[in-house]
Amino acid sequence: MNLKCLISFVAVAVVISTIVVTERTFAEEPAPITDFQLTQIRVRCKEVQASLSRVHANDALLRVNRGQLYERLSTKLMVPMNSRIAVNRLDGSSLLSVTSSYDRHLGEFRVNYQAYEEQLSSTMRIDCAKQPASFYESLKSARDKRRSVYESAQQLGRDISDYRQAFTDFSQPYKEKQS
Repeated sequence: MNLKCLISFVAVAVVISTIVVTERTFAEEPAPITDFQLTQIRVRCKEVQASLSRVHANDALLRVNRGQLYERLSTKLMVPMNSRIAVNRLDGSSLLSVTSSYDRHLGEFRVNYQAYEEQLSSTMRIDCAKQPASFYESLKSARDKRRSVYESAQQLGRDISDYRQAFTDFSQPYKEKQS
């Protein structure tokens, strides 16, 4: 991820973590927000909103750049390579399988990012000085959705590595014939 984006998100996380410190697992119900925590949100509202604006802008740019890269890998590399292999009547089934997985995960990335974008935009519209509890819950939801975007990007990275390995395996017998 972009360093500025990461720093901005960490800043927001630090502010929120100082507001809400709870020891819990994901299976447990979160502790209700306290009056002290609500006050902290109100006091730091402008600071948190400024950080969220930076994160929002950085994430939008990163999404465009990453999205274009992911699209190009599919349309300019994987699909043409698979087509050439098929035209030459070679067995590229492992490459097709990885491409299919990649395309499915690319769709999930788009959906996850859209959900994150909508949640973050909704969070930014909440006046944290007047509605700190709603703001906090909305921010938690945005953070969870952002984690889903990250996991989608990680999966796409694994698919790219898998495609490279499948191509290496596919091309190995042809390299040996040339030797």
